[in-house]
This record gives sequence, structure tokens and C-alpha cells, in this order.
Amino acid sequence: SQMSEKMQLLNQLTNTFQPKELGQAKEEFLFNLKLENRTNKTLRYYQQHLDYFLAWPLPQYVHEVTPSHIKSYLNSKQSAIYMMHGAYRALRAFFNWAIKENYTMGPNPVLSLKAPKLPHKVVPVIEPKEFTTLIKVCDDKFLGRRDKAIFLILYDTGIRLQELTDLKLPDIDLGNGLLKITGKGNKQRIVRIGHTTIKALWNYLKLRGSPDEQVFLTEERRPIQANGLSQAIKRRARIAKIPNVFAHKFRHSFAVNFLRNGGDIFSLQILLGHTDLAMVRKYASALNSDDA
Repeated sequence: SQMSEKMQLLNQLTNTFQPKELGQAKEEFLFNLKLENRTNKTLRYYQQHLDYFLAWPLPQYVHEVTPSHIKSYLNSKQSAIYMMHGAYRALRAFFNWAIKENYTMGPNPVLSLKAPKLPHKVVPVIEPKEFTTLIKVCDDKFLGRRDKAIFLILYDTGIRLQELTDLKLPDIDLGNGLLKITGKGNKQRIVRIGHTTIKALWNYLKLRGSPDEQVFLTEERRPIQANGLSQAIKRRARIAKIPNVFAHKFRHSFAVNFLRNGGDIFSLQILLGHTDLAMVRKYASALNSDDA
């Protein structure tokens, strides 16, 4: 009876297994990510890593790729540890998907290898004194009011730069101090802003003068892109003579300040829009012994 059960299982596997060329599988995988509403940045991330991998000497079909092929490829990236780590994650996701699609019978060849360890780095934050200086260099003109509102929202909420770029007028509830944020994968969440931020945002909106729904605009009153917002932040930082200021540093600062003030990592995960606790734990590890 055991032999017949094995034969039945083998027949089931044979009936569902579909050999697929690596190049075709890559295109299907990327198309599947598009259907899941992944961001363009995410799509570029996977496409870049898979293109590099497929340029390596490999078998023709997905099911023919072995842990040895993966190991050989990852070893070629040892001099660039972040590239190596990114490749590991991309390939792990790709082969997990291929198994679900029955393009290989598993196990995932990537999982037999240990994930590359990244060097531990202190998460950079904008200290309160630096933040105060940034606010002071924002004058009362249109761009000054805009940049002040940007700084306060980022520091108050920890939202991503793209989330700030995508913010629309209907997403703002000034009366209750709420912003509806659309994050990665079109997932929405609500974040709160304080009285100072509400006032700064209101003062900016009074000078905004545009029918466009996007909240933040250029000096010509046209919707600003994420790169434009990033340049505006760096420009104010240069005026304030504060080095190494970038949009994501506000996110780091919000997270660390939240934890410093007694917040828990589970609430922080929700506020930041993370799907798991991995990144949140990095913020927690940034706290020093004095914080502890």
C-alpha cells in the first residue's frame, strides 16, 4: 500500500509539473508582480537582479537550477555585500513563486543556502536641534510654507517620500489631524499629525491656489514628483548647514523617537506600513544604552 501511495503521489506531481524556460518564467514573474500592484521601484529591483542572474551560466529550465548554481552566482557578488543580499532575496522570491506555479517541484534551491549577513549600521536620525534649525530656514513665502509643512509631516508621521508625493487633498482631515496614506501595494492606513503640523499645512494650503488634487506642488503650481521633493529637502538642509539630510532619515527619526517615547514595535509596524517586524526591529536596535 505504501508503494501505491508513492506511485499516486508521483503521478500527481507529474501531472501538475510544467517545465518552463528561465527567461519565460522571469517575464511571467514580473507580470505577476504588476498584477499585485507592486511599485515601479519594486519591479525594477526584481528585474535587475533576475536579469543579472540569467546572464550567468545556467541550465535552460527553472527546475534544472540547483543550489550549486545559486551558490556560484552569489559567490561572484561577495565583493558587493548589499548586491549579494539583494540577489538572495530576489531569487528566493522568484523560486517560491516558481514552485507555486509548478515550474519546479521544490524545494527552493535558495533556501539551502544561508542568507548573506549585512554589516550592522546605526540608523541615522535627525536630532531635535537639527530639526528646529530646518524649520527656521523656511520663510513665510510659498516654497517656505510648503517645505515647512513637508518637514513637519515627515517628522510627525514617518511616511515614505512617495506616500507624501501621492497625498491628495481629499486624504486630509485637518479638523481631526488625520492623513489617509496609500502605501506599497495600494494598502491604506491612517496617520495622525499634531497641532503644529496642522497649522503649517493650513498656512501652506492658503497659498497653494491650484485645482489639482495633489497636495504638494512646484513653484509653478504643478504637481511635484518624488525626486523634486527630495531635492527640496536637500536644498533646505544645505541652507541650514546640516549634512546628510534625506527624506528617509525623517522616517528613521520618527521610528526612533516613537520608541524613545514609550511606543511599542507592533504599533510602530502599523504606523509605518510595514508588513512584518524585520525593519521595525532595526529601529529598535538603533536605540543606545542611554535610551534603554
